[in-house]
Amino acid sequence: MEIPDKAKLFGYTFLAYHIDLEWLFHAMCKVRVDGAVGVDKMTAAEYGHGERLMGLLDRFKTGTYKAPPVRRVCFPEKGTPQGGGNPPLLSNIFLNEVIDVWFYSDVKPRMKGRSFEIRYADDVLLGFEYREDAQRVLEVLSKRLAKYGLAMNMEKTKLVHFKTPGNKGQRETDTFDFLGFTHYWSRSRKNNWVVKRKTAKDRLNRALKKANEWLKENRHMKTNNQWTVLCKKLMGHYAYYGITFNMRAITQYYFRLIQLWFKWLNRRSRNKMMNWDKFKRKILANFQLPMPRIVHSYS
Repeated sequence: MEIPDKAKLFGYTFLAYHIDLEWLFHAMCKVRVDGAVGVDKMTAAEYGHGERLMGLLDRFKTGTYKAPPVRRVCFPEKGTPQGGGNPPLLSNIFLNEVIDVWFYSDVKPRMKGRSFEIRYADDVLLGFEYREDAQRVLEVLSKRLAKYGLAMNMEKTKLVHFKTPGNKGQRETDTFDFLGFTHYWSRSRKNNWVVKRKTAKDRLNRALKKANEWLKENRHMKTNNQWTVLCKKLMGHYAYYGITFNMRAITQYYFRLIQLWFKWLNRRSRNKMMNWDKFKRKILANFQLPMPRIVHSYS
C-alpha cells in the first residue's frame, strides 16, 4: 500500500486497493451456492462468510494468494467425444437419414436380388443376394458418407462371401465379425446348415487382458472383495456373450479367469502360497464363481 501513497496517479490501478471484507462479502453473495468449486477448491456453500473470508483477504493483501488454474472445456469442431453419452444417440439420429432411409428408399429398389441392412450405432452390416449388387453399393457408399463429412474405416470394411455351404468343390464360405461375435456356418443337431455365433478372438483376448490387469493391480485386496468383483465380471460377460451356440467360448473365459485368479493370488509374496489342489479346496470351494450359462437363447 506504499506505492499508491507515493504515486497517487497510479494508485488505483492496483486491485488490492479496492478490495476489503465488505467487497468480498458482496461478491460471495452473488456466487451460486450450488456452483462448481473455486477458491481453495471449495464451493461457495462450503466456504461460508466467516474466518475463511478474512484469511483470503489477508493472503490477497500480502500477495501469497494464488488463483486456481482456469478449467476450460473444448468442443470439437467435428465428430463427438469418444465414450460419451451423446455419441450413440447422435449417431442414431444422423445415420438414420444418411444410411437407413437412403438404403431402403434408393438402394434396395435398384438391386437385382434380395438385400437387407442391419445397423447398431455406427456399425453397419449390408447383405446382398448377388455379388455385383454388393460391389455397386460398396463403390457408392463411400461417396454417400463423404457427402455428409463421414468416412468408412477401410480396415473394418470388407466384402465377404457368406453363403450357405453347398456340395464339395464349391467355394468355401467366409466368416465375419460383427458386434463382438464371429459369424460362421455350421451344422445344427438336425444336420441343417445354420448361422452360428461365437465370441470374436480379439474381444475374448481383450476381456482376459483387462481381467489380468485388474487382478495384478488388486492382488493384495481381500479375497472376498476380489470374489465380488470377479462375479460381476463373469455375470456381465454372460449377459452379453451368453447366446446360443456360444457356450464353449464363455466357458473358456470362465476357466481362464480362474487360472488368472490362481496366478495372482500366488504372487502376493515371493513364496508360493498354494498349489492348485489347495486353491480349489480353500478358495473355489468357499468363493464359488458363477458358472457359464446361456442368457439369450434362440432356435
